[in-house]
Amino acid sequence: MGVVALRITLDANCIYDLEDPNSPNFEPLDRLRWAHAAGRVRLAISTAVASEKQKGGAPMDEYTQFADRVHATIPQIDQLTTLLYYDFGYWGAGMYSDEAATALDRAIHDILFPEQPFDNASYPAEGRLPSGVHPKWRNRKCDILGMWAHIHHDCDAFVTSDTNFHKATKKEALKQLGAREVWTPAEAVTQLGL
Repeated sequence: MGVVALRITLDANCIYDLEDPNSPNFEPLDRLRWAHAAGRVRLAISTAVASEKQKGGAPMDEYTQFADRVHATIPQIDQLTTLLYYDFGYWGAGMYSDEAATALDRAIHDILFPEQPFDNASYPAEGRLPSGVHPKWRNRKCDILGMWAHIHHDCDAFVTSDTNFHKATKKEALKQLGAREVWTPAEAVTQLGL
């Protein structure tokens, strides 16, 4: 019986950094990509990343655009389905919620953004996108759903350069919730000996 590779969830910033060879995170993420190709780790990404503001300012029109882009960057990356929200997300790339899923969504929100409203409807009307979604809510929800997918799909380490995830009290609270590990790209390479 073979050794099971660690499942590592990447956030949106990791994909952007892998597309930019000048990024300070490119080198450690490239090592992770090669470890993935060699079967030493299994990389994954939340389907919510497709809903993030992309280069050029808007989310993807169709999920397949994102899937093609991410697979061109990291072939055979696992795509972790996450919760669907009205006017946010893509049919076929998400799942319906239940009480436990909503509770996890709320718990992650309360750790990462305790001072911010949970619901899109609580954000101001001005500045909303044509879909009715407020861009600040969308950005925060993508962060939350990335971690939600990581925990829900039982992955081993969440990799992000977003400093909000690395604040000591938040990192420990996320680990207690089930995140296991939260690493920067450089920490991932060090921890995995790559």
